[in-house]
Amino acid sequence: MKLSQIIKVAYLESEKALKKNEVPVGAVIFNDNKIISKAHNLVIKNNDPLAHAEYIAIKKAVKKLKTNNLKGYKIYSSLEPCIFCSYAISKYLISSIYFGLHDDNNLGVKNGIKIFHENFKGFKPDIYGGIGEEMFSGLFKKFFKNLRK
Repeated sequence: MKLSQIIKVAYLESEKALKKNEVPVGAVIFNDNKIISKAHNLVIKNNDPLAHAEYIAIKKAVKKLKTNNLKGYKIYSSLEPCIFCSYAISKYLISSIYFGLHDDNNLGVKNGIKIFHENFKGFKPDIYGGIGEEMFSGLFKKFFKNLRK
């Protein structure tokens, strides 16, 4: 599948989150042929601080594929994955992370703690950031504007 198609699906998931007053993050698990799962943040709705889009998409994918190994699969997230989601991505052996917006505040894969540093002993996915970030910046601006009201 083309990454541009994946980004559009993640955008739709992000919009769903925004409509629920959630941080507008959408995530998609995919391979070269198809989308395996998709999700959006449900932290507030589920009363669960770990109901992040990435983790929900991972859980859906392993359930659908009946496996605990997503090697060869990729994840796209509208926002740089946090340390929790990054560690989950590593544990499930997801081969590549693609994300839109960089997150300077939440200790992700490229900023802050940079979980996949040179001394990290776990599985290290390939990481590609800033892909489609212009699409998501408007959603995040809208979310934070509404939050400050």
